[in-house]
Amino acid sequence: MSSKEKILGRISEALKIKSQLRIIDNSADEKIKSSLKSVTPEKLTDLWSQFKAELEKIAGEYYSFNTEEAAAEFISGVLAELKIDTVSSHSSEMLAAVKERIKEKGIKISDACSLEAGARKQVTAGINASLVSPSFAVADIGQLVFMMDDAETSYPYFLCDNTIAVVKNENIIANQFELFEKAEVEKTKNMFFVTGPSRTADIEKVLVLGAHGPRRLIVINILNK
Repeated sequence: MSSKEKILGRISEALKIKSQLRIIDNSADEKIKSSLKSVTPEKLTDLWSQFKAELEKIAGEYYSFNTEEAAAEFISGVLAELKIDTVSSHSSEMLAAVKERIKEKGIKISDACSLEAGARKQVTAGINASLVSPSFAVADIGQLVFMMDDAETSYPYFLCDNTIAVVKNENIIANQFELFEKAEVEKTKNMFFVTGPSRTADIEKVLVLGAHGPRRLIVINILNK
């Protein structure tokens, strides 16, 4: 008997054995959704309260302001305290008004999207703060969702030590199930998540900050947006 015949014979015998894998329960997703719904706040204000509580558990910071002017004033104060005069950012209609107001305070804006591909990483990595606009905020785990189709570049989100994320008030969602229900399918093919400041202790249990993301994450919710 040839090697080929032996292999085909073993495959044939194996196919006669009933699978030991557990039968997949197709209703599992619906059961999970139902359970989540029972503990999900209905009001936007309550969802933001849940997001804030979860974000602060992982050392993130949350602030809300009624206007863009108030948010810009706060951001300018944070940057002044850190002695930072330049921030990296990306193309975003959401950030336009805030950018204009912090520029009036003497802050320079480095638009990562306008840089040549070769210089984009190097320039952004040399800037200590970024101003970004996530596509969604996930309430039950204090997580930010960035769609690459919206942001065009990922560098400002994880190369700068201090990241300030401005989120639309209505872009809070309850959980990741809702994310995939609301987001455009094509956009979900290229997205990433940020859950709090970056920290790891994988190597000899030594805590390292900023290893694969920002050392400090500030989330700002502008209530009139």
